[in-house]
Amino acid sequence: MNFDDIQDDSDIFSLLMYGYVPKKAGRGKPVEKPVRVYRIELPNGNGPFNSDLPNAHEIYEEISKPEPGFDCSHLARLNHEQMGVTEEEFQEAHGPAAYACEDLKALRKWFPDPARDYLAQYGARVVVYEVPAGAHLAKIGHGEVLIARNECRRVETLDLKA
Repeated sequence: MNFDDIQDDSDIFSLLMYGYVPKKAGRGKPVEKPVRVYRIELPNGNGPFNSDLPNAHEIYEEISKPEPGFDCSHLARLNHEQMGVTEEEFQEAHGPAAYACEDLKALRKWFPDPARDYLAQYGARVVVYEVPAGAHLAKIGHGEVLIARNECRRVETLDLKA
């Protein structure tokens, strides 16, 4: 571990949570053709982990029971390794960012039934965004993506059981 790699609080968090500091490279790539992404949002427009839900991360860990053969315990660590760009770098280059999923199957993997049931109690819905050609998207891995919210258009809202 090279402590010179630590540049800010998010690096310290990554070191404590995942045991390493993520690579800092890349900025996300513009998409060639429009794509749709799927994001869980609460009524305030925020995702579950920045919506002031009490102990959101701990609750997610407690209620998320992955489908057989899907190891979600290391997804966040794996994603930091695969993304090649930090959320802060992406936002600096493209404005406010949001996490989403490439399809409903990926969303259901990240948020299994018990997690979606819990979030539904707080009014959460699946919001479908269209990422137009030329907008920026960073593929994180395991179906998760990072999008530039100001480049996307909200096109549909679905029930969490979609």
